[in-house]
Amino acid sequence: MHDSACSGSRNLKHLRFLSPLFLTLFLMNAVVFTAGLAGETSLSDPEYIVRRAIQLLPDNYSPILSNGEAHALVRDLHADGMVDVVIAAVRGRDAENRLEVLADVSRLYVRGLRSPELFVFVYKSSRNRLEEHGRYAIGDPPVFEGIGFRRLSGLQASVAVNAVIVETMRSTGRIEEWLIFGSGVEKPARMTIRDTHNERWRTADRGEQGVLDLLRYQTAYEQGAGIETFITRYAWDGREYRGDESIAVVRTLNSFLERCETLLNNHEYDAFVEFAFPPQQESSTAKLLQQTFLPVVDEFEQGGGHPFPAGDLGDEIQGDLGDDLTPRFILPRVLQSPFPIADSPSFELLVRTSGPQEGLYRARVQMSPHPFSSSPYFLTAP
Repeated sequence: MHDSACSGSRNLKHLRFLSPLFLTLFLMNAVVFTAGLAGETSLSDPEYIVRRAIQLLPDNYSPILSNGEAHALVRDLHADGMVDVVIAAVRGRDAENRLEVLADVSRLYVRGLRSPELFVFVYKSSRNRLEEHGRYAIGDPPVFEGIGFRRLSGLQASVAVNAVIVETMRSTGRIEEWLIFGSGVEKPARMTIRDTHNERWRTADRGEQGVLDLLRYQTAYEQGAGIETFITRYAWDGREYRGDESIAVVRTLNSFLERCETLLNNHEYDAFVEFAFPPQQESSTAKLLQQTFLPVVDEFEQGGGHPFPAGDLGDEIQGDLGDDLTPRFILPRVLQSPFPIADSPSFELLVRTSGPQEGLYRARVQMSPHPFSSSPYFLTAP
């Protein structure tokens, strides 16, 4: 008993000798493990990652606050599985940085207003760290409405394209700065999207890569022609949006209307249908024309009727009637674009006839979903 007790006592002494070293190693391992675990969870916590990004702002910048919280976005901008943080900030510690104040539209009408310089900081997570990935000067717009996010690529797209949108207003209208991030692209492309009296933008159908196209509408006065509208399509080329096709609406629409008028007055009805209507029409030529041109007033004079009577309207039969027995068609010309800025826009067209069947008829002109093709417009029923 004594030997075993002495042996036990000696073992306890050894344990007492080893315990400081053992506890130190254990605590070191625990600290390392806890730190690693905290690092894994912290960058998945939006509130934490925003606070961390604010700490990384340069000394002379202040984050913009919305109701006391930093105005920020947390997104995977590059589609690489890593979190990115976007912080809106102003230069200067004493500069106005409350979103409620900066977004007030009445600032547009304040004389002598000095707006703070606005910046957007992008931080990228890498190996449990945040690193500044870009700093973008926006200028000093009188009104800053906030930053937003928009996905420009579809879920089945071959690439991922995302946009950070900085929304501002100036006296000329609403101006958005787009920072466009594409998968596999190191730096974002930058575009200025204006909504002013002579410029509009909208998104269009997705292109071959599954990324939305952008359409730019610009108006300009042309002497002798009126106010021309130019539509330019911008398509994603893998790194940025590039303008690849354009159309002058007033010129091309007037050419379309002039050609329609010529074919009608030459009684070339089959050629007119082929030119002015979408392909694969199942109705006969006569029925199609009667359904497309509807009378506004039934008749101007006794005996008047529809300019397209029932029956066959073949070129040979109409040609035998002679010019004295067929109406003359008068189609208007335009001095500015009558189309609204929308998908598949259209407008009502009034067609006047003179001669033996004098009247006023209405139809619709629709812009093709692919206006940059050889057939940008076609006729439809009202």
